[in-house]
Amino acid sequence: MQNLNRKIFTLDEFTIQQTKDQNNIARNLNPNIAFINNSLYVNMKINDTDFTGFLDLSADHYLFLTYPYFFKSNSDYINNNPKKEVYNRFGFHGIEENLERYRVENPRINFGGKMVDTKKPQREVYAVAGINNFDGEVGIRFFKNTFSKTVIDFNTMTIECDD
Repeated sequence: MQNLNRKIFTLDEFTIQQTKDQNNIARNLNPNIAFINNSLYVNMKINDTDFTGFLDLSADHYLFLTYPYFFKSNSDYINNNPKKEVYNRFGFHGIEENLERYRVENPRINFGGKMVDTKKPQREVYAVAGINNFDGEVGIRFFKNTFSKTVIDFNTMTIECDD
């Protein structure tokens, strides 16, 4: 079996390079990714509640929470606009049209021991009906709009990021 080593994603251009250099980012020895049923999932905390979400690097969104997870983590953060917001999801598993979603206001996200500032532009978190990937989905914008560098290390099963 081939050693996967580390994959470095420069998300501005979305290039992938393989490297044996292990010193680019301070090492995090706590695994935060896992393969579940042949799909890659990432772990973090949202509103101090454990979150396991499908890692969809082909999806154009930032972060989606399933309704059950959202209400478990804290329903006080939802902006209940009675008008359905139409959203078309494009991702690894295909296209889903006319999804119902609600904006989650100021969620507290802890990823890899770092608090994520969700008040900055293009860091929208939504509670979405109709997705069934454990607690939600993490899209490419989560990494692209939050961190300058993202390393996915399949040997240690970690995602490490620089601010």
